[in-house]
Amino acid sequence: MNKQAKPTYRYSVFGLTVQSDILLEELTVSREATIDVKIRYKPVTAPPAELLKEGTYHLTATSFFLDVPDIARYRVEAGQVIEVDPYEGAEIEAIKLFLLGSCMGVILHQRNILPMHGSVIVVAGEGILLTGHSGAGKSTTAHRFLAAGYQFVTDDVAATRIEEGQAIVAPAYGHQKLWADVLERAPELERKRVNREVDGRTKYTVSRDRQFLNQSIPLRLIVELVPSEEPGVRIETIQGLEKVRTLMVHMYRNVYFTALHKQKEQFEKATELARAVRLIRLYRPVGKATEQEVMDTILKEVTKGGKV
Repeated sequence: MNKQAKPTYRYSVFGLTVQSDILLEELTVSREATIDVKIRYKPVTAPPAELLKEGTYHLTATSFFLDVPDIARYRVEAGQVIEVDPYEGAEIEAIKLFLLGSCMGVILHQRNILPMHGSVIVVAGEGILLTGHSGAGKSTTAHRFLAAGYQFVTDDVAATRIEEGQAIVAPAYGHQKLWADVLERAPELERKRVNREVDGRTKYTVSRDRQFLNQSIPLRLIVELVPSEEPGVRIETIQGLEKVRTLMVHMYRNVYFTALHKQKEQFEKATELARAVRLIRLYRPVGKATEQEVMDTILKEVTKGGKV
């Protein structure tokens, strides 16, 4: 039998050029000659069981192992290589979910690129990062902005660099994660795959290519969304150590800093970002459809500006 070379693909994501054995239709095709990250199908051996945290992952300063039962084993090395070893029968969409999420998040950490957790909406050529804990309303608020005609550069992970005192966010890809109840109000959006299920709610990945801006932009404002029992929308400006602490909380996969005992580096990264970007906390009432009011309030803050 004649041996045939495996097809490889080349993409751009998070400001990096990625060469992949896996077809990743979500990503933008790249023709860059220099390769930053290689994604390869390769057998991955698990570390000894006693080294695994929560029975699923192991982390060192330069290496990350992740075992997702029935999906795949992954190894991420030195910010340059991701090895993928699928379980028999695993669906490719499920394999890509962890590849483009946790594994790429680790790549950013290893390359000293700060990954913030949230969606970045483009307003007047600058980025607004919507962050918050699960259920805070990040995806719902981002959807409201997109429905109003705004663009976005990333939905879940904001690859952030500081250049000459300015925070810059690199583009990810033109897909968004939305809860099923939001999609019921937007039947025109095609559901690409189930992203996850939490407390009886299902989140889907949907294509938003037409509103994806494939370029790096300056980050102007970070909005932490907080569900509240208050009757209406309220905002407060966050500064000082509370600002730094809040940014540390919303770094993507911030547990990795703790596992590596790198809280000092985490604090330094958050402090650098805090100097460059405004942060407001927006309280939104639980159980009320306030997406329009939330968007209008954020846009007023953008127009008003204020101290970093």
